Amino acid sequence: MDNEERLKRAVEFLKERKSFKVGDLLLEDNENNFNVIGWSNYQFIENLSRQNALIELSEIKNLFKMMVEINTELKLFVANKNIIYELNCDVGKSACLICREKNNEIFWT
Repeated sequence: MDNEERLKRAVEFLKERKSFKVGDLLLEDNENNFNVIGWSNYQFIENLSRQNALIELSEIKNLFKMMVEINTELKLFVANKNIIYELNCDVGKSACLICREKNNEIFWT
């Protein structure tokens, strides 16, 4: 399945308030907020600096923006939503939130 097809399927799931993974991102819709979640390339959180976390968060944002540019349905779906970008660290069977960006403001955990 190509990216365009996967994004169309993602929008169908998101309309039903179900999360959907597209490539390296997990997309979630929560009423007025739309969460774009990505994971750090660092295996150990203690090796991740704030500067590197901001770079990875920027990569998440850029990847999502590319998705929106290539898929009109997704672009319309998120048009009036607050987009929240999250960077997580994979810790086995769960994830640890590193930082979140909402309205161009970074929140660290």
